[in-house]
Amino acid sequence: MVIPATMPNSPAAWVSICFGIHGQCATMNASCASGTVAAGEAFRRIRDGYEDVVLSGGVECLRESSGAIMRGFDLLGALTRSDDGIPRPFSTKRSGFLFSEGGACILVLESYAHAQSRNARIYAEILDYRSCSDAANIVQIEKSGSQIIGMLGDISGGHTIDYLNAHGTGTETNDEVEALAIQRIFGDAGQQPLISSTKGIIGHTLGASGAIGAAVTALSIAHDAVHGNLTDDPMENLNLPVSSLKTAVRRALTVSYGFGGHNAALLLGKVDGHG
Repeated sequence: MVIPATMPNSPAAWVSICFGIHGQCATMNASCASGTVAAGEAFRRIRDGYEDVVLSGGVECLRESSGAIMRGFDLLGALTRSDDGIPRPFSTKRSGFLFSEGGACILVLESYAHAQSRNARIYAEILDYRSCSDAANIVQIEKSGSQIIGMLGDISGGHTIDYLNAHGTGTETNDEVEALAIQRIFGDAGQQPLISSTKGIIGHTLGASGAIGAAVTALSIAHDAVHGNLTDDPMENLNLPVSSLKTAVRRALTVSYGFGGHNAALLLGKVDGHG
């Protein structure tokens, strides 16, 4: 099983095999943005009439006996150095991300007509998807954030955004650039959507994180709730709730920024009568 265990396409292939799905089966590889890109490309296939329903998501399993992969991230200076292991995204104390050995999330994306035909519970609607590349560095985010700022401006333009599920890894430079982009697009904290980092609670699941972020955002819309942040001494001028709260969420963004300069964003919205 050495070869199947190391094939990047194996998770998608196993889903196809186990459920007898004969449509297009493909693996999107965009580092930590993979799950967001997969959901976005599935959205486009449905929107453009190629499919009625797509299973889309992200999966990662980096558990191995030698610990070499974790050590690789450590040598890059990407891992948290906090005494208790909590990464504290968007904190002045942040020092890196909490490495997760693995995770998985699958989303059922379908046209509205298809969902109605099977009386499906609709958590949220994908309204738009954008992606771009920094084209700058293989492991570092581009420090001006120009591409991210442009992407966020394009996808949020004309919409009131109530919630942002941020990339929020807890690394020093990433959080700084992401905070800059948020402030540039939305203004000061009082004008910003509520912002939270799921990675600050469950760790960074890398290729699975975008899909998990999309699921959390859909659940936030369905339940009109936003989870809090495990963040001490938050960075200035960010709308970061410390505790979870109930609040109306009609439009929300989930974003991912991956090694290699892969950037992706999904805009989700509430479907009236659902949630």
